[in-house]
Amino acid sequence: MALIAAAGFYAFAVAERRRDAEWKSTDYQIAVLEGQECLVFHTADGTVRSELLVLEHPHVPEGAALVYYREDKTGSWQLEKPRSHVRFLYWTAASLLAAFVLSKVLGVMAHWN
Repeated sequence: MALIAAAGFYAFAVAERRRDAEWKSTDYQIAVLEGQECLVFHTADGTVRSELLVLEHPHVPEGAALVYYREDKTGSWQLEKPRSHVRFLYWTAASLLAAFVLSKVLGVMAHWN
């Protein structure tokens, strides 16, 4: 059972890693378009995107002002760096694999007569 779970966590980690690789980052500016404050940025293919910005105090942060976006059907974007759970999933898979191996070794040692 632990071996199947480890394989499942590993497969999910690989899929999550691919999904995380879809996030791209670029500089942005805040502009007023049609009376609304919008976040304006250029995607990797040169397309200019504008998204309605709903913040209490919109301002360009000091240093690197990056927007993270995905070029998929959802058009997701965010100002915070996307969190990755891949490391946790890999460690969970490794722990389950170690538990499986340990249970087999202990089973062999218990029947060693």
